[in-house]
Amino acid sequence: MKGKFAGKGPPVCIMGLEAHESVRAPGVRGLLGGRLKGQVATFSLVDRYDPKTDISARMRTRAFPASIVVQMLASGASAKHGGILGQRDLPADMFPEEIERRGIRIEYGIE
Repeated sequence: MKGKFAGKGPPVCIMGLEAHESVRAPGVRGLLGGRLKGQVATFSLVDRYDPKTDISARMRTRAFPASIVVQMLASGASAKHGGILGQRDLPADMFPEEIERRGIRIEYGIE
């Protein structure tokens, strides 16, 4: 059953996120470097089907980040081994650069 937003074209992936600095642990480490100080960081992306590669927006926004994390782990970007928390144990500043190399741009700002 199609919903209200169904169209005839390929699906679009739209994501938004707010990051609030935690009292117990710093906010988005590395990427914002503790600069929130009571402010809110906002992240957004819009991705579409890529006809050149025939990869859908959903496939791109799910598989590319997973691949980036695996490549970070394989390259030794984290000193931890075994079960890790990506948001804590991997260098956040590398992710936007790597995802953009794959054609997905994440816009962010601090408000």
